Amino acid sequence: MEIKPIQLGSGEEYNFTQVIKLYTERIMRATLLPISAFTFGYITIHRAADILNVSVDYIIDLYRSKELHMYSLTTSQGIAVFLKKEEVLAWKEENYKKRCQALDELAALSQESGL
Repeated sequence: MEIKPIQLGSGEEYNFTQVIKLYTERIMRATLLPISAFTFGYITIHRAADILNVSVDYIIDLYRSKELHMYSLTTSQGIAVFLKKEEVLAWKEENYKKRCQALDELAALSQESGL
């Protein structure tokens, strides 16, 4: 049985092992950097939105108002944007404290007015 070379879009011919190696390298380049970002405590905008139970647009608004910081990472696929998970969780905790304080003040005002 003869193994025929595989011709890719570039016109070059490769054997099966070379094709597997090429595609494996492409996959590694495309995924290695983002995966390493996750291991160092970074999360995607979508994951941050899920954690905070808000929309992605609201996460972008928080970035524009400088309440959250975003970090970019250049990959072979383009630029990926991440947030630090600890910063997202800290913002969530701070926001929770502010909401609780506002509710306590509202409850105090309603008791003072006899409601």
